[in-house]
Amino acid sequence: MALIAGNNGTLIIRKEGKTDIVDDGRANLRAVSWRRDSDVALITSNCFAEEFIPSPNLFTFDERKRVLSQVSEGRSDFIGTDWSPDGRDALVVGYDVVWHTGYIARYDDSGLHPIKFENDHVYPVAVSWDPTGRAAAIATSVAQPNSGQGRILLWNRTEFSEIYRSNEFFFSSLAWSPVGSKLAAIASTEARTFDS
Repeated sequence: MALIAGNNGTLIIRKEGKTDIVDDGRANLRAVSWRRDSDVALITSNCFAEEFIPSPNLFTFDERKRVLSQVSEGRSDFIGTDWSPDGRDALVVGYDVVWHTGYIARYDDSGLHPIKFENDHVYPVAVSWDPTGRAAAIATSVAQPNSGQGRILLWNRTEFSEIYRSNEFFFSSLAWSPVGSKLAAIASTEARTFDS
């Protein structure tokens, strides 16, 4: 089964050669991450729909019930998410649309828990846990030229360390190899936070 998120609340289910649409979203849905050994996915979203109409920015989707449920609403656009390999928690990344500060949070069954990090004009757009669950990689982009840097950070559940920084390349996606020893990231000189 595949779950495909898109603009204007579009959520498409593709299963066994059939396509179905879930109509419960409002704003632009961005990323999907399935919780291991479950029928539940976490889905990120913009915090505004249409002409600045407040919208939930994080949802869960229960495949068995075919229900999209609101988890969070606030002034941050959430762009990327990834469940940890053990399924105990997920990371959610995005940025505050008012202050233009980056936002990284840990999500578990009790809700969102913001993680403190250097976030002024930092736009996290993608996150990926390594297969062991010891570290998560977080990639950043920019809102406009000369407004920030493309960076890759590692978070070890305690602190961040930077492994790459560029004034020229800005990221849109990243993923670990299945054995966790290598990380691949997609970057471009033209990538922008809002396009991710």
